[in-house]
Amino acid sequence: MSFGSYIRQVAEHDSLPPTREHLQSIGESLLTHLGPDGLLSRVLEAQRPSGTVHLIDGVRHVSVLRSVEKTYSTLVIFLDPPGDTRFKRFLAREGLGDGAASHLLFEEINNHAIENGVEGLKPHADLVLEGELSRREALEIVVRLLRRHHYLPE
Repeated sequence: MSFGSYIRQVAEHDSLPPTREHLQSIGESLLTHLGPDGLLSRVLEAQRPSGTVHLIDGVRHVSVLRSVEKTYSTLVIFLDPPGDTRFKRFLAREGLGDGAASHLLFEEINNHAIENGVEGLKPHADLVLEGELSRREALEIVVRLLRRHHYLPE
């Protein structure tokens, strides 16, 4: 289940291009107008998760995490790659070169109100994945956590 996917659906419905600026604005507006419980409700309604274990991606605020925790038993995993890795991913995603304008845009995006709540989630995490981990390494760590908490069989 993905908050980001839902926000992109709203952008598409409103005929807005899925730029970072539009997506951040939509997310901020939905959180402001619906509140965290209402936003979670809309995401659940739109994505109709099945099964007993759900991966919920894209939580940006502690208030939304609290809403998730009221609905589900949770294990919170916080992905915290180094800034240079995040910047390289941003350049690749946006198709930009490594110039001063790209650095300014990256900083502007990361200073948006909707992104400011992300760091506040870190102290609430059951697991923080920091540094340069390969997907395989990260997956192995997450699987161990899920097994330790009996979400996956040994």
